Order: sequence, then structure tokens, then C-alpha cells
Amino acid sequence: MSLSDLVLLTKDMVKPLAIGSTKLLHTAITNPLSSIVAIHDVMKKPRNVTEGTLPYEIPLFTPDMKYCNSKEPYLRPTYAIQSNAPEIIALANSLGAFQKSDRDYILTAFEWVRDNIALRFVPDLSALDTLRAGRAHCMGKTGLLAALCRCGGLPCRVKVNPIGVEERTISLMGADFSQEVRVFYEALFGMIENIWPHNLLEIKIDGEWIPTDPVFEPEIACALGYPIATMGADPSNLGFAAKETGKFYYIESYPALFVDAFKFLLMLGPGLCYAVNESLKRAAQQGKEILKNSGGIESYNKRFKNVYEETSRELTSIMEKLMKE
Repeated sequence: MSLSDLVLLTKDMVKPLAIGSTKLLHTAITNPLSSIVAIHDVMKKPRNVTEGTLPYEIPLFTPDMKYCNSKEPYLRPTYAIQSNAPEIIALANSLGAFQKSDRDYILTAFEWVRDNIALRFVPDLSALDTLRAGRAHCMGKTGLLAALCRCGGLPCRVKVNPIGVEERTISLMGADFSQEVRVFYEALFGMIENIWPHNLLEIKIDGEWIPTDPVFEPEIACALGYPIATMGADPSNLGFAAKETGKFYYIESYPALFVDAFKFLLMLGPGLCYAVNESLKRAAQQGKEILKNSGGIESYNKRFKNVYEETSRELTSIMEKLMKE
């Protein structure tokens, strides 16, 4: 299973990666000084990095806590989705596993991961690492939610979309990059835009696969001008859908080789991760004010929907008039 998942994760990235690498090489040759400075900034380890305390306490595990110990695919623990780890079991029980209905439990777990785990670029992407750190990118947040689902006895699968990243998401993450090396970074992002796979989660409830995407916490969604993700809403049109091709595939988990390779690559670029994370932190503060002024998540989404529907009506009216003319 792990080998087949690894093949699926990498097969759609080979060609874009080769094209993007060629563009990067061309940029490095034509802009050698900027490229040297950029590589230095990417690999330079920042000083005095503080992430603060976790916004939550990890519940204490006790031996009497229930958890699912199935060996079935999509239910069993894996290298990156450690659904049988004591900390995961303790959190699942505190969120209502085996106490609430399946839908209520998953809704609680989804909102907990969405709201409490900050979107950051970090080397570790396993569920347990994410819980302990309180921050992760899409793979870590999806993995933690998957672990909570499986711990509570609900099958879930990772849906991988090789869909790229929207320009406004790239601009937000790269806000802290220096102008001197902007050309090199834009070439780098041009490559990422075409190969970055976004990871969603589908959870099986009452025989139906329910889509979820906890990657953007409400503050980041507000800063980007997206609706805040809700349980069961189609997440494929937010943030990472610039290159939607209709292709997608399912995997049970992230294979060990992929996890370790990804960790190694991000460890090579601490300066890049730091700059992206600082931009995300600042955006989250801006989004926090937007959310506060909107009156909370439900009110924000309602206003967003009203604006979207009004804009759609206006565009439809304009098109009808043009067609008549």
C-alpha cells in the first residue's frame, strides 16, 4: 500500500518539476547575483524564532479510553496518521468520540483542527507532530483530522489533487521576500504553482464520503478573502485550485519515504519557511480583525455568500443584456 501511494503522490509531479527546474536554472544563470543571495536566504537559519505556547492543552491519556483498533484500510493507523497514539486517543475522547453521534463528533473534530492548528510551513507532517507543534501545512492538518476520525472508528481517505496554488495565496505567503531576490523567488513559485498537490480529506459517514478541508484557519481565510471552510462543503475551489485538471486520486496515508523526503527538503530551506510563516502570522492577525468586525464565522460566511450571490446576479444580468444586443 505504501509503495502504490508513493507512486501516486509523485507521478503527476515529474513533468512539471522538470519544466520548473529548467526555468529555475535559467533564472540562476541570467541573474547570478540575485540567485546567490536568494539561495543564501533560503538556507540561512533564522535566529531567535519563537512560536509561543500552544493555544490548547493536550488531554491526558488514561487506559480506559476507547479507540478503534481495526486493521482495515482507511481505519488502521499508519506511519504518518498515528490514530492509536495515546495523545490522539486522549484528544479524540475529549472531543466526543464514542459519546456523540458520528456526524457531531466529526464536526467537532473538524472545527477543532481547522481553528486550533495554525497554517505554517514546517518539516514535520505526521498527525502526532502536528498535534504537539500546533502548526502544520495542509498535509499535517489533514493527517491530524484523519487520525481523529480513525481513532473514533470512522473510515477516511486522503484525496490528493495536483491542482497548484492560486496567485493570491502565493502572494500572501511570499509577502516577506526581499525585492532584491524577487525574480528568483517568482521562478520558484512558478514551479510550485504547477506541481503543488493539495490534500483534502473524505470521511465516510452513513455510507457517504463527506469532503472536508481544514487547512485554512478562519483568520487566514478572511485575510485571503475566502469563505471559511465548513464541514461537508466542497473545498476544491479555495486557495489551491488555480490549476484544476479534474485529476485526483485517493491514498490511505503518506508513505514513510515521502514523509521523510519532504521533511529533509524543508529542513534545507529554513529561511524560506521562516519568511512564509511570518507572512502567514501577519495575515492571521489581519484576518482576526476582519472576523471580529464581521461578527464571527457564521456571520462572515453569510455576508460572503450574500456578496457572492449579488455579484453573480449582476454578472448574469449584464450577460443577458449583451446577448440581447
